[in-house]
Amino acid sequence: MKPLLLLTLLLLLLLEPLPALAEWTRMDGNATTTIYIDIGAIRKGPEGRQAAFMMDRSTPDNEGVRSMIDVYEFDCAGKRVRSVQSTDFKGAMGTGAIVSANRTPLEWSDVLPGTRLDVSLRSVCKAPLK
Repeated sequence: MKPLLLLTLLLLLLLEPLPALAEWTRMDGNATTTIYIDIGAIRKGPEGRQAAFMMDRSTPDNEGVRSMIDVYEFDCAGKRVRSVQSTDFKGAMGTGAIVSANRTPLEWSDVLPGTRLDVSLRSVCKAPLK
């Protein structure tokens, strides 16, 4: 394997969220879907704080997606949020084959008071940074 290709692959592995190494804490859920946060891995992003969330379903959706890991960036002062990375998996808890991945940050959205995102924003903004 060419050294540059090997280095690129190693860097991609380091930048990917590692579900097996994450310490997922349950935030919310119902009979079919549970939402987790990796509260111990919150870090400073380019324009705010970044945190990984996982949505785990009891059964796959129509596209075969059983779980999703999304990295969100929170603007604590401006009370805004945006997705910066999203990966869909065939298996439970961020395992199995990757169905799709997006590494393009989305536009900022205002966080409405009293919503699930508001709870997430407050949790992320008061947590210690890594």
